Amino acid sequence: MELPDYGFFFSGYCKRAPGSLCGLGCLTGYRLVNGDSFRECRQDGTWNGRQPKCEGRIIIQYQR
Repeated sequence: MELPDYGFFFSGYCKRAPGSLCGLGCLTGYRLVNGDSFRECRQDGTWNGRQPKCEGRIIIQYQR
């Protein structure tokens, strides 16, 4: 599984071993879209679920 741009693995890495669970998140200012935040390694070494992306959020700052 590839790490999405602006993303990270909760454990710091993902082990490709059957039954391994991998959690993905996005850096501050981004949100996970179009995929799954947790994926499991299947017996054949592929990952279940869909590969997510990290999308930038629009942050509006107000000045006083």
